Amino acid sequence: MQIPDLQGPFNNAHLIRGNDILLDFYDAPEMVEVLLTKVTDYQIALAKRMKTLCAMEEDFFCDWGGWWKGSGRISNCSLHMVSADFYRQFIQKHDQRFLDAVGGGRIHYCGTHDGGLFDAFFSMGNLSGVDYDGAYHDLWELSEKAPRDLTLLQYMKPAQIERLLNGDWPKKRNIILQIFAGSVEEGKDLLRRLRESMPA
Repeated sequence: MQIPDLQGPFNNAHLIRGNDILLDFYDAPEMVEVLLTKVTDYQIALAKRMKTLCAMEEDFFCDWGGWWKGSGRISNCSLHMVSADFYRQFIQKHDQRFLDAVGGGRIHYCGTHDGGLFDAFFSMGNLSGVDYDGAYHDLWELSEKAPRDLTLLQYMKPAQIERLLNGDWPKKRNIILQIFAGSVEEGKDLLRRLRESMPA
């Protein structure tokens, strides 16, 4: 059974405070710190509780059809509205505390900009994977930057699928490609063609 989406420290703080939190970084940074600390405390407790309810294995959790090292996913959708510098200054330590407290996990980021966010993600300990939208971020570039043991999950776009079918695969091996097909038969045919295009 998959753990429900618990969001993430900043996502939940943004839901609680609303868009005013974007001004709070300037006007009341100490309040942002208090809110993120309390939200992270709650999220840690909730993730541990959910894991017992879902009868997960001790060191892994089920999410989006796969087994991931750790006990939870951080949804960082709201990072789309802040810079990488703000992430490093205000938010990253709370993401890290969550990952450390629950034995690891992964990050979901559906935002359009990078600006150093992925470098910040890749520098974190206890991070088993990052998923993101291939419309805005390049699988090949991120494969070169990502730690060897970190899994990338990319939602693939048609041009990127064609690139793979032409034999241009990233050197990184632990990647998951999310590809949609119009039917089971179409999906099976695409899977066959992708396997045939993979380098030996």
